[in-house]
Amino acid sequence: MSLTAAINVSVISDDPIFINQIKIYSQNLSIKFSFLKKLWTESPTDLFLIDADLLGNFLKKNANRSTIKFIACGKQKDLKPAFDAGCIDYLKTPFDMDEFEIRLLNILNSKLNTMKWKSITLGQDAVESKDMSVKISIEEHTILKMLIQNLGEPVPREAFYFVLPGNHKKDSRVVDMHISNLRKKIQQLRVKSESECGYIKTVRGYGYIVY
Repeated sequence: MSLTAAINVSVISDDPIFINQIKIYSQNLSIKFSFLKKLWTESPTDLFLIDADLLGNFLKKNANRSTIKFIACGKQKDLKPAFDAGCIDYLKTPFDMDEFEIRLLNILNSKLNTMKWKSITLGQDAVESKDMSVKISIEEHTILKMLIQNLGEPVPREAFYFVLPGNHKKDSRVVDMHISNLRKKIQQLRVKSESECGYIKTVRGYGYIVY
């Protein structure tokens, strides 16, 4: 498995053995690892890799960065608190470096699979502006992706039934429900970031369009 673009990963750890493992590993992979001696950086970072023991202070230092993504590493007892705090994956120590590579590349490639719409970025599980991230469901991601791919062109309501999981009748309101939820989440981004967010418009008797 390989990456499709350059990636920056910031490592925050007091464990010299772990740091050395990553340094050896990074020689064979096209990922730029930065080893931080503090809990915050202004440098562009796609993902943080952090000791679970340092997680509490790390989150306090980065409280104003709502779109931050991180993997935590630690003991079994710290797994649930780490996920409650918002980590996207957890590595129980000690761990195998092959497992680490597979998980890391899966996460990073998933992050790279994004789409831009106005000032919004559509990721696999969230819509983001520069100041905020809002979680979305698989169904919401599927619908918004199709709309963005057809930017400026109306998409018939029936077309969504072919890509959404499950069987849906023509009079089903499931698409309208997901559209309503997406509008609310996009409005959250619009209010929070005061940036240029697009709109999902209803095309009466036909479907939806984004612009």
